[in-house]
Amino acid sequence: MQHVAIKYDDIVTGFARIDADHKRLLDMINLLCKARSETLRSVLTTQLLTSLLNQLASHFEHEEEFMARLEFGNFDRHLSSHCKIINSMTLLVNQYDASGDLDHIINFMTTEISGHIADEDKQFASFIRQRRAKQK
Repeated sequence: MQHVAIKYDDIVTGFARIDADHKRLLDMINLLCKARSETLRSVLTTQLLTSLLNQLASHFEHEEEFMARLEFGNFDRHLSSHCKIINSMTLLVNQYDASGDLDHIINFMTTEISGHIADEDKQFASFIRQRRAKQK
């Protein structure tokens, strides 16, 4: 199965901490793609999936702290999106242990994460820019 690559330029929000987290997530997704194509399986891939899930949770926690501090109006919707992504990823990682199928995980990551960034995170970035402009 061919996966659409996520280009880093497509996910830049303009905020260093968030962009650095996005870059780490993108790098991990690319490692998963490489692991699939080189048929590197078992412990190494399971560890990578666990690291990816932990990085995703850590990134969401950073975003949520930032949003709460700035009193982002769409915080509840954004938080709900984070919960759905984490729950889905956790399920997919657990299913991987039984199936060994990375395609579903890679497809989910490339579509859901890039979609989340393009929609939710860029809305938050716009909110921050507007708020900063008003403060000047």
